[in-house]
Amino acid sequence: MATKATSADPPSADAANASNGSAQAAHLVNDKCIAEHASGLPLNLEGIRTLSFGDDAPDELRELEHASGLHVFSAGYDVYALPKHHMPRRGMPAAVAAQGITDLRQLDHNPRLNMASFVTTWMEPEVTALMQDCLNVNIVDMDEYPSTTDIHNRCVSMLAQLYHCPTPLDKAVGSGTVGSSEAIMLAGLAMKKKWQARRKAAGLPADKPNMVMSYAVQVCWEKFCRYWDVAEAYVPVEEGRYGITPELARQKIDENTIGARVCL
Repeated sequence: MATKATSADPPSADAANASNGSAQAAHLVNDKCIAEHASGLPLNLEGIRTLSFGDDAPDELRELEHASGLHVFSAGYDVYALPKHHMPRRGMPAAVAAQGITDLRQLDHNPRLNMASFVTTWMEPEVTALMQDCLNVNIVDMDEYPSTTDIHNRCVSMLAQLYHCPTPLDKAVGSGTVGSSEAIMLAGLAMKKKWQARRKAAGLPADKPNMVMSYAVQVCWEKFCRYWDVAEAYVPVEEGRYGITPELARQKIDENTIGARVCL
């Protein structure tokens, strides 16, 4: 004998599946709308052709650009050919952009295993937190950030003391840089300018500067010489000696030498 289902009866499996299917379909439709909004073109899930990215999306889809709960990998953005060399006409959700950059970087080397270049492979989490906290500080604006400027000047004084600078430590002049390459450019240029000033004051020509360095020198010093018209005076390396010595440096130094590049 058939029984009549009541409101207290649990839903049947078919009803539950239908409900789940409807919810999933609604979610996919929402993700599809977000993807279409970013490109302004209908979503092509079959991959028949590569869709270009950039045409304006319909007005009714614009509010989806910053929709919460976006499923990055199901939104369909990978269907579109994102521009590599020009700005798109429409934006995309931050989560999608961040995931795209993260995925692209998967092919990069692991920095902790990089022993071939001058990089910081690890530092204390407190340092990372301080750097994050200072990302929006423009150190060039010294009037706006006096405490940051004072910290910078104290670091300059510490380096001046390390290198036995004859200037009083609180009067030492220096500049913080983004990295060693920029520091090399500024330091080398300072050496060249000081050499030129001495030569001109003595009434001597100042058009043929050179710098003494080892053949194993960091490549940025070679770039400096080429950028600022300084001749390289190389000290060759040999088996068992891969650096420069004072005796070998003296053999290369002449009246046109602006400085010698060494490792301490």
